Amino acid sequence: MTTPALLIDRVCDVAKLDKTAASDDRVLCLSFLNEAVERVCAAAGVVVPAEASASLTSGTATYTWNTSPLPTDMIHIHELRITDSSVTNETLKRVSLRQINEYRAGTQSNATPYCYAVDHPVVVFYPTPGASTTLKLYYAGEGIVLADGTTEIVFIPKA
Repeated sequence: MTTPALLIDRVCDVAKLDKTAASDDRVLCLSFLNEAVERVCAAAGVVVPAEASASLTSGTATYTWNTSPLPTDMIHIHELRITDSSVTNETLKRVSLRQINEYRAGTQSNATPYCYAVDHPVVVFYPTPGASTTLKLYYAGEGIVLADGTTEIVFIPKA
């Protein structure tokens, strides 16, 4: 077993870098370590299931991916649910952006969204929320972000 702190110390020793706490070299090593973990997880198809709540603003239908109020570590949406007291646990239907545009050509005014489309880098809701709306997001996150600490990293499960 090892920890991020031990890995960073070892890299700093081998590369003859400054390993004192909060040094630029140590911060850079941690950044490289996180990038390596992210690449390994992506290559292996490992994602971290995650969930979060988000508040949609009245009158705003379009939100930018990985920008508040959406989670910043989101790489794929599994499911979105309305969790307002008026509409509890209603799952939003994922549709195409073309379908959203066809809906918009109709006459529905602002209301509680019942569907959404993803067209990177945006997520579009329909209809446009008529009031502040709370969502529960179930998504795949980017992965584990390591900190320069003593938490053990387990690469191979114990037999």
